[in-house]
Amino acid sequence: MTVLCPVSLPANVTSKDIILRLIGDLRADGATYQALEFTGDTIENMTVASRMTMANMAIEAGAKCALFTPDEKTAEYCEIELNDFQKSLHQ
Repeated sequence: MTVLCPVSLPANVTSKDIILRLIGDLRADGATYQALEFTGDTIENMTVASRMTMANMAIEAGAKCALFTPDEKTAEYCEIELNDFQKSLHQ
């Protein structure tokens, strides 16, 4: 199931607000056994942490998983985390 978020949001609206609204619209079983694919300008402008919040809460709508298109923010986040992990191995 694709969830399109094409508009810019006011500064005080968070990723948690978006996913809670979606859960309210879909109800607890509205995405049962489906993957939720989030896309659109709103998603592209979110931080990786905000995307993770939405992915973590997607199960509340019955979804099996949540997907986001990888981009530069994702690659940068993974690089930072990988470097931190590798540094911790050498301590």
